[in-house]
Amino acid sequence: MAIRNSNLSTSTTDSTRTKREAATSHRHAAAAAHPSVSSGTVAKKKRALTLAGGGPAVGIGLGVLKALGEAPEIKFDVWSLSCVGAWLGCLYHVSPDRSDKYGYAERKMYDFFRDDDAYDKFPCPTVFVPDIPEWIAASLRFTVDPRSYTNLVVPKEILNGYNQLLDFYLTPSKWNYGEFCHLLLNAFLAPNPAARFLMSMIWKNDLPGISKLWYPHYDLLQSLDIDLLAGDDVPVLYHNAYNVDAQRLELFSNKDDKYQKITTETLCACSGLPYILSPVKINGTTYVEGATIDTVGFKDLLENHPDLDEVWVCRLLDTKEIHPHHNLVEALNNLVMLFAATTSTDDVKLFRFHLEKRNAEHNKKIALIEFAVDHHCGFEWTHSNLAASVLASHSSAKGRIHQYLRSGK
Repeated sequence: MAIRNSNLSTSTTDSTRTKREAATSHRHAAAAAHPSVSSGTVAKKKRALTLAGGGPAVGIGLGVLKALGEAPEIKFDVWSLSCVGAWLGCLYHVSPDRSDKYGYAERKMYDFFRDDDAYDKFPCPTVFVPDIPEWIAASLRFTVDPRSYTNLVVPKEILNGYNQLLDFYLTPSKWNYGEFCHLLLNAFLAPNPAARFLMSMIWKNDLPGISKLWYPHYDLLQSLDIDLLAGDDVPVLYHNAYNVDAQRLELFSNKDDKYQKITTETLCACSGLPYILSPVKINGTTYVEGATIDTVGFKDLLENHPDLDEVWVCRLLDTKEIHPHHNLVEALNNLVMLFAATTSTDDVKLFRFHLEKRNAEHNKKIALIEFAVDHHCGFEWTHSNLAASVLASHSSAKGRIHQYLRSGK
């Protein structure tokens, strides 16, 4: 009986060894068929990751980074960033805990948003901070400036207002809602010296934006150890900003000496969306948001890194995210996001065209890999919107990464 058990054990061992050898042979054959995937390890390639702008849609970018963090075999040597994508990328790499980069970035971004009940009656992010003392000072400067009182009384406009009022009274066909509103604006308010003074004090004082990001001693900015961006474990980062004085898009980098260094000040400059946020002056030069020109961040990417094998694109915006607006908050969001969504879509199309042309001219095969945009993402700066965007984007990005690992493209 003992002999039979021994023979059975030997037979089982031989069978197991045969199965293992067959499985190993199958894995080797699969690796030969797909050289980019070998026993779960991706072949070494030089990759670039672009994180686009999109304000409150940043949860899409967070979801992508979370999914990429779960696939450590996919590494990126270059990160090209725009607007809120620049904040996300830099926050990720300045984490004090180098083993929890995603968690640090997510927590910091969470603080940009408000609880839903708080946002309901105060619909703005926590970090777009109006400079109220400067508002008051700007109003006082306007009030004491003699030039503020020129053209307050314009006789021709006053006469024109009276004529409009008389014409309205004598023309019954004009007794409709649209004409009445037109009359209020142009016959009553526009010629009125008090209304003209108030209008110009609000809209033509020397305050260049309704809010600001750049405050030299702002705790949010001082809490970021930007020096960590120079570490060996950090890839080459770029973000853009538009130089209004020279009328050109410029790049900033942590390691590329051709460009100015990334600082908290340059991060604020790259997000200085005109009207919403004041421009930022750096060494006397005025900068505003670069995503208004290059939403995704393709500028000079191939010129600076011609040896790239892959460019991965994370857009935050798409026109399918735009929905009918019902109040001024939603209208302002649509005003900004509609053009930004169109620009980012066009940026990718144009980059793909140039990439195909460059590949043909240089006999290369630089691949363009896109993450899908979550069309259900909203534009509210609420924690529920952020969480829902992260969840949906993470699931979608995991699927895209799985497809890449399976097919190599």
